[in-house]
Amino acid sequence: MTSACTATRCKALWGLLLGALLLPCSAQALQKEFSLGAGTSLNSLQSTQLMVVVAVQKPFREFLLRAEASLEAVQAPGDTLGVLGGALLLRLPLGAKGPFLELGGGLNLASSDALGDRDLGGPFFLSFIASTGYGRGPWALAVRYRHLSNAWLYEENPGLDSLYLMLFKVFK
Repeated sequence: MTSACTATRCKALWGLLLGALLLPCSAQALQKEFSLGAGTSLNSLQSTQLMVVVAVQKPFREFLLRAEASLEAVQAPGDTLGVLGGALLLRLPLGAKGPFLELGGGLNLASSDALGDRDLGGPFFLSFIASTGYGRGPWALAVRYRHLSNAWLYEENPGLDSLYLMLFKVFK
């Protein structure tokens, strides 16, 4: 199977998952969210990141189902990489006062298959996201871990691990 075929299948799967989340929802049931994040690499890459996220979310039992789109700039010594992504997440409140955990994953497309002297294998990545934070009213603050990997779709798979401080604002 070629990597182009695999990428097409992954994009189709992402579309089906997003549709499964959003189609049963009325527009009034969705909350919109905007968030900003600043981060740093946990690898030897020595990079800094800035992320902008727009999301829709809806309550589901005791959880919050989220679909988010992100645009990220990764600045490494001598190079910058742009990453466009989409993710599905599940947010679990940890009590009535506002702490939460969040887990999810997504698909990402990078502006290049290299960052500095690091060969990323190709421009298509999968992501794993885990966050913990505290929300009060329409605002939330969280620490987010994100792992980007091409999941061995390409010969090289160095992965990128990042830690972010995220600020969220919900618009009802």
